Amino acid sequence: MRAGCPSPFARFSASAIGTRETPWSTTEPVDVEYSGMEPTPLPARGLAEAYLYVVVTPCPACRRGFTRPCGGFDVQYQTTWSANLRVVCDDCGAEAAIAFTLGMEPAPFDVEDIRSVGNGESPSRIIDVGQWLTLHSLFAAQSEAEHNASRKRRLNLLANLCVAEALLFYDDPGNDLPPSGALFTDASRERFRSFPQYFSQARLRSLQERLPRATPSEAAPKRSPLSTPKPSEDA
Repeated sequence: MRAGCPSPFARFSASAIGTRETPWSTTEPVDVEYSGMEPTPLPARGLAEAYLYVVVTPCPACRRGFTRPCGGFDVQYQTTWSANLRVVCDDCGAEAAIAFTLGMEPAPFDVEDIRSVGNGESPSRIIDVGQWLTLHSLFAAQSEAEHNASRKRRLNLLANLCVAEALLFYDDPGNDLPPSGALFTDASRERFRSFPQYFSQARLRSLQERLPRATPSEAAPKRSPLSTPKPSEDA
């Protein structure tokens, strides 16, 4: 991580992001300077999903490294809720700000709290099926190395949740593989072409069976909104 750009999620990012390999990507790096705002706001279901998008998305400049947050989210309300997050690439050092639109007023989040991640109803529009499986692997690997029983359980619950989010893309009970629309990143499409068995619905359900399930209290959604003031309608 570059000096002067500490991650507000150090416990998660130091063990998961900083040591992982680029998943499945063979895209050649782009020789460009990259700085500024991503041109199109990304539709995130919450701040946790926006953060996880950063975890599994290659740097837009070099396509080789991965980015880390620089500080926290800048949450704003102007007819709709939005959030910006400044990031820096570990590999090439390019900086950018990624803009997200949010469907509702965001609540504070802890990326290790399953109540903050996903909604269990409709699939993500910014994290595809392959990326959710990458996140499952990251959380499962962290859990394997974790000695604290409570945190180990939280990480396993998150690994299970990521599989559940991946399964939301499987819209045909008679098809063991996801539809083409579930693979909207080059890395996931490449992985699917090379190893379609990795995406087997039966394999994912087997993964779920080996992971703990959340109790009703663990899965209860968070209701507390952020303290960001919402402008009055007359403003």
